[in-house]
Amino acid sequence: MTISAVQLLPLSASSLLVRWVESNLAVHQWEIGVSEAGKNAWRSVGSPTGTWFLTTGFGILGLTEGKLYDARVRGVGVGDTWHLTTIPLAPGSALPIPIPPVTPPPPPPSPDLLWAADFSSAALNNGDHGVPTGWPSGTTIEECAGGRIKSYPHTLKPAGAPDPLTGTHACAFTVLDTDVKPCTPTVNPRASAFKHAILKPGMEPWEHFAVWFGSLPNSPWFFLFQEDYGEPFNSDPPIAFYLQNFDGKGNRLYITGNYNPSTKRTEHIWEGPLVPTDRWVTFMPHRRLATDKSGWFECWIDGKPITFKNGQTRMGGQQTMLTGATTANTGFMQYRKDARAGGIKGPVTIVLDHFRLGRTREAVEQGLVAA
Repeated sequence: MTISAVQLLPLSASSLLVRWVESNLAVHQWEIGVSEAGKNAWRSVGSPTGTWFLTTGFGILGLTEGKLYDARVRGVGVGDTWHLTTIPLAPGSALPIPIPPVTPPPPPPSPDLLWAADFSSAALNNGDHGVPTGWPSGTTIEECAGGRIKSYPHTLKPAGAPDPLTGTHACAFTVLDTDVKPCTPTVNPRASAFKHAILKPGMEPWEHFAVWFGSLPNSPWFFLFQEDYGEPFNSDPPIAFYLQNFDGKGNRLYITGNYNPSTKRTEHIWEGPLVPTDRWVTFMPHRRLATDKSGWFECWIDGKPITFKNGQTRMGGQQTMLTGATTANTGFMQYRKDARAGGIKGPVTIVLDHFRLGRTREAVEQGLVAA
């Protein structure tokens, strides 16, 4: 059944309002009929489309004051049967027993949304090396043991963590000092989740992700948490997001860029304040993907555009993909210097929410609540 709670409400001396509830949000056109009560003499009074009237109702006009009527509704094109009102009503009558207001359905995903990990439908079934629930189909998960990357409901959030930024779930990345090669691709500890080869030269994608860093120990070496990176995998990522205690005052966020294809090295193009530990930090990067210096990069952190070291808010002349690359992955990770070589000692947990990739800013911000 797609329709329930069909009810007539008074509208005027010659009209009634019919309202109903759609249970599976799959129907987008309806047929409405009306008949004098008990006569089964139905006539069509409308075939509305859309969802706006699920809250406001649909008006049936041209009725006779004081005469009782029944109404019926069915979904069009889904093999639906008629659903009738249970109590007849006459125009001008007193209001019948009220029904709860109908909650409008959520907006459909934007057609410009390319990939989304919101974790809102996640369940705690993270006991294997498959894709934890809450990640999109086709996500690659790299972890040394099941549960290193774990979606959780707000009722089981880590100590001190804020509620999920959107929905009811978020995703924790926990890395041990032993999470190194051969159970990961690197000699430094890591756990990562990424969508393979979704990015291509010439694209200008928007991304959004939110991170809770918790009370991380000060990291004297690199701590990488987001990159768009791909083949040939032969150098540092051209642009990436890190934290590090590089000035002795505490962990700070920084972004690398100004990729040099000759040396295959980058430099700090932005350095931020001390990393907050009591709230989400939101990131919204936007870039032109290029294997030469025709690329550019800009970014919003906590909803505000950042100004890079050169005084610009959009960095031009950026090679944003490796030389020779035809694709790149978008991914989130915890990747840090081995504790035996001076890195922080684990286990270490950071939390991710609302990780999205899209063609437009509106697509990646959909579902966020304005501050």
